[in-house]
Amino acid sequence: MPRENRFDAAVAVETACYLARKQWPLRIASLLRSGGHLLIVDCFLVRSDYAEPFDRYWHTRIGTIPEYLAKAEEAGVLEDISHRTVHFWTTTQGPRRRIMS
Repeated sequence: MPRENRFDAAVAVETACYLARKQWPLRIASLLRSGGHLLIVDCFLVRSDYAEPFDRYWHTRIGTIPEYLAKAEEAGVLEDISHRTVHFWTTTQGPRRRIMS
């Protein structure tokens, strides 16, 4: 990018696990204006026994939420709002199930 601090937000939708977790949050932080946001929508590892099959199938390295939070905190772009989004799928699937029944 030719100039630094030029974006209000950066969004990674199901791509974060393909990026170098140590470097990319720092680079994104340098591209955000003061008060900017890095938003990540992705799958995160909960059970360690799922890591190998997931990584093999998707050709990636899935990470845990604490791992992403730590890297975002190091980059200075941490505002964890996951508690507000955790029930997204269960909430949106309810009406769909009623319609399909």
